[in-house]
Amino acid sequence: MFEFQGDDQPFVAEAIISNPPAYGHIHCAEKLGIPLHIFFTMPWSPTKAFPHPLAAIPNAESHAQGYVNKLSYFAVEDLVWAGN
Repeated sequence: MFEFQGDDQPFVAEAIISNPPAYGHIHCAEKLGIPLHIFFTMPWSPTKAFPHPLAAIPNAESHAQGYVNKLSYFAVEDLVWAGN
């Protein structure tokens, strides 16, 4: 039933981290009796750390990169609304 690894102990999950659109996560967590944490795997809030996931912006070593990253969220939002 279990495939044992190097220390002859089976893998046992302590929690499930899942994406909201995924199917079955609640049922698996309930059956295993472990907590379920539902998170989006990509940010939807503007941040200077990295650009919007749908923006094709290369990561450049520039002092303005943080501002470009943050502005990409507003640009993608405007494009999405314009496309509707």
